[in-house]
Amino acid sequence: MNINKYNLMVPPFKFVPFEKMNKTQAVKYCDWYVLQTESRIIELKKRTSTHDVIHPVFDDSVDSFIPLWEWFESQIVLTPKSQEEIQQEMVGRPQWMQEMIQQKTDRLSNLTIAMAIDISFYFAKVFMRNNPTISWGVRTKPKGLASVNRPVLIGFINDMLLDPSKVVIVSAQKSSHSPCRTRLFDLYQTWINFVK
Repeated sequence: MNINKYNLMVPPFKFVPFEKMNKTQAVKYCDWYVLQTESRIIELKKRTSTHDVIHPVFDDSVDSFIPLWEWFESQIVLTPKSQEEIQQEMVGRPQWMQEMIQQKTDRLSNLTIAMAIDISFYFAKVFMRNNPTISWGVRTKPKGLASVNRPVLIGFINDMLLDPSKVVIVSAQKSSHSPCRTRLFDLYQTWINFVK
C-alpha cells in the first residue's frame, strides 16, 4: 500500500487498537515494529533523495537530525478536518477544550504522518546507538498509560517512556505552524537528560 509513491508500513496480521491489545498481542506488534526499522529508513532515504534542495545524510549522528528535519518541514502538508473528525475529537472533552478543537480545522496529511513515523524510526536508532542503555520495549500496564501497548524506548530515569512516533508527530504538528529546523535535534537534547 502506498500514498504518492511512498510505501506504507502495514502489519502482516490483523491490527488490534493499542488500548484493546492483550500482552501477547502488544509484544508481537512491538517485535514486528522494531524489525521494520531498516526498511522504513530506506523508504525515507528514497523519498529524501528525490528532492534537490536539501539532502539529509543518514550517518546516525545526532547532528543529522537538523538537515533531516529541515527537509521534512518542507514536506509537511495539512489537510482540512471533516466535521465528523472534529465532532469525534470533541466527544467526552470539557467545553473549553471543545472550543479549542473547533478552532483547529486542519490536521497533518496521511503522507506527512507516514514520513513522521519513519523519521521516528531513525530518531530511535540514533538515540539507541548513542545511548546503549536505551532499548525498545512495551508497557502493558497500567491501561491508562498514554503509550500503553505501543513500542516505546525504555531505560530512562523514573521509569519514563519515550514514544518516538508520538513525539515526532507532535513535533511535526508544531512545525506545521511554527517551523524550527532544530526541533528534532532539540527533542533529542531534552531526552538525553533523562537517560539513566
